[in-house]
Amino acid sequence: MTCQTARALLPEYAGGDLPGAGDLEVHLAACSNCSSELARYREVAQAVAALRLDLDTPSELFVTRLLSQLPAHRIRDDLRRIAQDHPRAQVAAVSLGGAALGAAAIALLWWRAARRTLGAAVHPAT
Repeated sequence: MTCQTARALLPEYAGGDLPGAGDLEVHLAACSNCSSELARYREVAQAVAALRLDLDTPSELFVTRLLSQLPAHRIRDDLRRIAQDHPRAQVAAVSLGGAALGAAAIALLWWRAARRTLGAAVHPAT
């Protein structure tokens, strides 16, 4: 196995999601560069897992009060008027929406990888 092939498998292996990784394990035993790279992946995963926050859920009363104060129809109408008057605003809005969607996807993937790594640390394979 080459280093290039091994490094492509390291994220999945570090997360414990690579069944039958015998060839990779043989390569890691012989290649200090790839072993160091694997150690860095695991270190980052542990750091991300340590960043977990305990968030408080707001009360029903707070959410209801907050939502009642938002003038949703006015904001929506203002945004439509701005988008019709300024075509560049439409492009900016679509770009911002795409960036937000991309950031959410990356955050979800990062969270999922951290969760797998945390599960592997809690329940190591025997």
